[in-house]
Amino acid sequence: MSWLDFFRSSRKQEKGRKEEAKKIACQNLDAEIKAEFESLNKKIQDAGQQARQGILQLNSELKGHISTLRNISLDGKKEPERLKFIVKENLYHYISCLQKLADELENLTIDRNYLERISIIFENFRKNSINAFEKATILIGKEMDDARNSIKAFSENFNSIITQNKDAFEREKTANQLKNLMLKLEDEKNAGLQIENSLQNMEENLKGLEKQRTEKEKKLEEIKNSSEYKELLEEKEKLRGRTGELDKEIFSLKQELDLKYLSKYFHYEKEKSQILKEYIENFKSALENDNNLQIAQIIKEIKLDFDIERISAHRGADKSHRRRDKKAKP
Repeated sequence: MSWLDFFRSSRKQEKGRKEEAKKIACQNLDAEIKAEFESLNKKIQDAGQQARQGILQLNSELKGHISTLRNISLDGKKEPERLKFIVKENLYHYISCLQKLADELENLTIDRNYLERISIIFENFRKNSINAFEKATILIGKEMDDARNSIKAFSENFNSIITQNKDAFEREKTANQLKNLMLKLEDEKNAGLQIENSLQNMEENLKGLEKQRTEKEKKLEEIKNSSEYKELLEEKEKLRGRTGELDKEIFSLKQELDLKYLSKYFHYEKEKSQILKEYIENFKSALENDNNLQIAQIIKEIKLDFDIERISAHRGADKSHRRRDKKAKP
């Protein structure tokens, strides 16, 4: 497994390895996690410093290897020019990869992801330089091997640092997971408190509404049992009876007027015909809205002896009855 694979992999327990579970009181969990992070961060920082020392040593060696490789000449070799051209091209490419490796390692900032970024840099170097290295070693041996051996020595030392601190990296993953769970638990706790407060407010509002309903029901019951209310009911019954009588009288008056006959008689007089039409469609409504009693004038033209006061009296009685009916409604 490469260094990069180690950083990307999920935590796996070694075969046969058993860890004793540590019991922590819930109220002490936050402090325990904080202390664990402090301890792990120190270990990871120490590992980063060790790797940094190895990088300083490697970069010093790479400068020498790059200078040596740039000074290599293939002019004295008795090989086909085409082959020497291929070797030179790949040598220059390999030198470029070495220089890029040295620059990236030199400019790398030491932080939490320092070791992982070292792994990424070396993984990219390997992918970009492997073909060039193999083609350049066709005619160049020792100098290429020297550069490779320096990188190999650093790799072995770096792998040792990763292995020694493997437990710290894995424990940090677990601590992060636990911290995230604690944050999620805190969020859910806060959400639960909000819901509880909302339910409490709703319950208080419901009690208030229930109290208002009870008070209104009590007030309504008092009104129904009052003498004023009973008198209103009696008045309403009397008015209902009077309404029936008025309706009968108005119906009788309507029949006596013979509105259809009048409508035919004044068929060619538009204004009178319209007034008669309104009376035919709704006699009571037309009578109520006929403020000037135009119907009386129309009737007098046909029935000279008709008592117009009857219409006026019915209209006044109907309006008065309607006003009293509105007042009598409980």
